[in-house]
Amino acid sequence: MTTFIKISGLVFAFLLSISLPLAAGTAEQEKAFVEKYKVAFEAGDKATLNSFLYTQGANPTALEFYKMMQLDGVGGKLTITFIHHGPGSPVPL
Repeated sequence: MTTFIKISGLVFAFLLSISLPLAAGTAEQEKAFVEKYKVAFEAGDKATLNSFLYTQGANPTALEFYKMMQLDGVGGKLTITFIHHGPGSPVPL
């Protein structure tokens, strides 16, 4: 039984590790996302900021918490810096 659990865990970890890069965006997509977020934040556009949240099947209490945290300081200056760690890392803006 423990061997089955160990093997299953390894298979799950392997499948997860090969599928993660598929979900990552390109450097251009990341730049576009960050720029859209920054513009919406600095303009105080709450509707656009809320559109960034994944809401399907979300716990309503948790969703309200994330909305509250996301809107903290809205309308102020936002500085976002990418840290380049090597090949495949996001490109600094």
